[in-house]
Amino acid sequence: MWYTGQFYALFFLQTILKVPVDTAYKIVAIGLVLGTPFFVVFGGLSDRIGRKKIIMAGCLLAAVTYIPIYKAMSALSNPLNFWALVGLIFIQVFYVTMVYGPIAAFLVESFPARIRYTSLSLPYHFGNGWFGGFTPVIATAIVASTGNRYAGLWFPIGVALVTFVVGSLLLHETKDQGIWHEAS
Repeated sequence: MWYTGQFYALFFLQTILKVPVDTAYKIVAIGLVLGTPFFVVFGGLSDRIGRKKIIMAGCLLAAVTYIPIYKAMSALSNPLNFWALVGLIFIQVFYVTMVYGPIAAFLVESFPARIRYTSLSLPYHFGNGWFGGFTPVIATAIVASTGNRYAGLWFPIGVALVTFVVGSLLLHETKDQGIWHEAS
């Protein structure tokens, strides 16, 4: 979701919608600045109501709304509606904060201290590197092969849906998981 809300959105604005490069950068930058405080908001909220619910909600919202958001971006790019596009980028960053605000605590609470670093670091970085890092390439290839400007969203939507289904069924809530007893 991070790559879709930031990098793919920038690519889409510049390459598909032909928004001038400097304008596209400003739109994404302002959306990021406006959305950044919500990392703290959702991290704090997850301390009260749980991490899993917020993370799964972020994934589901993204999967359900990416296509309408990008269609709206297309409609608002010609003529250019700068602030409406900022708002659509903000929404995507907001979804990112729903997942990434609680994720650090979720990962730490999911593994015992003696194996925690390797247990969370290796899969986290592998997943972000492969799934996130290749999102622009995969999305571009899908668009090129289908001729559909929105087809590049199928990959991040699929990843978000798989995360939602698998996470909802197999992951347990970690909010009340103690982590300090192992340190003493």
